[in-house]
Amino acid sequence: MYENEIAFNDKHFGDLLAHLKAEGIYDDTAIIISADHGDEFWEHGSCGHGHNLHQELVRVPLVIKMPGFPAGARVTSGANGVDILPTLLAVIGGQAPKDAQGMSLVPTIGSKSLYPQAQIAMNGTSAYTLAVGNAKIIYRSDSSIMAFDIGKDIAEQTDVFETRPVLALTALDPLLLFLSQPKRWKKEVMGPPNNLTRAFK
Repeated sequence: MYENEIAFNDKHFGDLLAHLKAEGIYDDTAIIISADHGDEFWEHGSCGHGHNLHQELVRVPLVIKMPGFPAGARVTSGANGVDILPTLLAVIGGQAPKDAQGMSLVPTIGSKSLYPQAQIAMNGTSAYTLAVGNAKIIYRSDSSIMAFDIGKDIAEQTDVFETRPVLALTALDPLLLFLSQPKRWKKEVMGPPNNLTRAFK
């Protein structure tokens, strides 16, 4: 079934590109490919999504093709879905709103000297993960902690929390800082709830 879904999407995406080219607007069109999550195929004892924070679920593609964007360029310092809007606006000469989340990826394209961004994901309030560079930590609400060197172990098969304490703390320290200020983070980064009137925000 999954392979059929891939074939279906591939076919219709190809049709879309062919239509854009036939209409003569392909070169002037911005095309962005991303996803909200991946799927597990028994890498960690289950299948589907929404049940853990391993790489197969949280690492998703981000491909941007648009006029003025360098072809084949890569961002190695990390990116998030919230970086899409600031990036598009930077390329077309616009400015992101003051309260916009994310940052433009344009300055990071092709650069290997930038300090890697911390990538944070959560599964409700039951588990949190933070990856920075090759260090990744998974912290569960039952206080169990796992650490992985995703530079050498992208499949996350070897927990190195006990054997690589420096690597573990590289990701654990910023995650604990993030978790220590949840109310402030939720309001400032996620914004106030959009179903409240202005008087309550």
